[in-house]
Parts: sequence; C-alpha cells; structure tokens
Amino acid sequence: AALADFTVGDVDGDTLTLVASTAAAGFTTEVRHSSGGHVEVRFESDAHRTDARVDLVNGTMTNNFTESPR
Repeated sequence: AALADFTVGDVDGDTLTLVASTAAAGFTTEVRHSSGGHVEVRFESDAHRTDARVDLVNGTMTNNFTESPR
C-alpha cells in the first residue's frame, strides 16, 4: 500500500506548484516547500520517514525521494 499521494501541478515558466499531498493512515504530512524551483513534502510515521522532493531543472521535473527509519 502507498504511504502517500503527492501531486505536483502547474509548471509556470520556472515555478512548480504543489497541488496536493495526502498521507496514508498512520502518517503525517509536512509541506516544507510548496512552490518555486522545487516542491518538498515530508511523510512520517512512528517508524518511517519519506522526504519527497521534485526539482524543476531546465523545464523538466526531476524526482528525489529519500526513505529512512525514524
């Protein structure tokens, strides 16, 4: 089962905008950066952390997801 739903929406020039971020049951969501050259959301439970980041590089979205225990 997925731990989250992470949706990056509009790309306007060199700006990304986070449209939605919803954590699965047992996880919390912390929006760390909601627009600009990147968007970043942290999903966290008692035992697990995922940092989800999307960067806009030369007009292309690049994903970077980091998983770690807490």
